[in-house]
Amino acid sequence: MVQSESPREYNPYLGKELSTLLILSILNSKKSSSTYELIKDIKIKTKNKISFRAGTIYPHMVKLESLGVLQKSIEDTPSRSQGVTRQKSVYSLTQKGLEVLNNKKRDWKDLQSIINQLLESEE
Repeated sequence: MVQSESPREYNPYLGKELSTLLILSILNSKKSSSTYELIKDIKIKTKNKISFRAGTIYPHMVKLESLGVLQKSIEDTPSRSQGVTRQKSVYSLTQKGLEVLNNKKRDWKDLQSIINQLLESEE
């Protein structure tokens, strides 16, 4: 019987590689996303198994942008206050980001295969 688990905060043990894979995968399925939308989408896509805080994911997004993997644009969005707009950063995947995503997918599948072989040999 599978018990319902509360979302787990991102664990540094998972490493930057996994967080990069998650971020790029989500952005590949969408045209663009803000950091908060990305956090929400990761929770939804992982069925609440993995969650990030803005303070954890934002520096990673900035790093990926500096590497040319993501492109940031600024969008005006309506605020709750009438007649007031605010700006939010929105990220999208670059061509280089798509290449990095494909490499990370391949690496993940290779690693998954190796770990599955190791676990099966223990049985």
